[in-house]
Amino acid sequence: MKRVISIALALCLCLVCFVGCGNKYKGWEDQTLEDISFKVPPTWTEDENGDDYLNYYITRHGHEELSILEDVILKIHVYDQTLDKLMEQSRNNKYYTNVVEKETKIAGQEAYHVIAETTGSQYYNSEVNDFYFKISENKACRISISKLLSTDIEFDKKEIYLFLDSIKINK
Repeated sequence: MKRVISIALALCLCLVCFVGCGNKYKGWEDQTLEDISFKVPPTWTEDENGDDYLNYYITRHGHEELSILEDVILKIHVYDQTLDKLMEQSRNNKYYTNVVEKETKIAGQEAYHVIAETTGSQYYNSEVNDFYFKISENKACRISISKLLSTDIEFDKKEIYLFLDSIKINK
């Protein structure tokens, strides 16, 4: 009897090890852009894609003809230039104000997170979160998340961090 109880308790302890384990990307779609792959949640709407960039609406609140002005948009762009050159362009962007630059990691390597506000017409005063990382010696990626300062649209920032965590460089 003691042996049966001991085995049952040991099995219960083994099962406890698996509690909380699950697929954090359940329902997310695998995507690829040039030399990077990543996962995208089903709530994001893909829009206006080219060979070297992808756009996703994180939110869809705006009117059809003005939606780009009222929604939170994530843009992924691969550049045929070095990370240093891309960062130099970012640092010289005359439309950026209140700039904060932080180091971070994407795809297991050094990356930069630039938080800024953009100036321009009343429709384009935005809060921008740009993430820059190196893909290869002569390629870099910029992921930009923009939201109008004049709106109070909320979005799931946890999804953004899961998306960033899902990025892999295909070598």
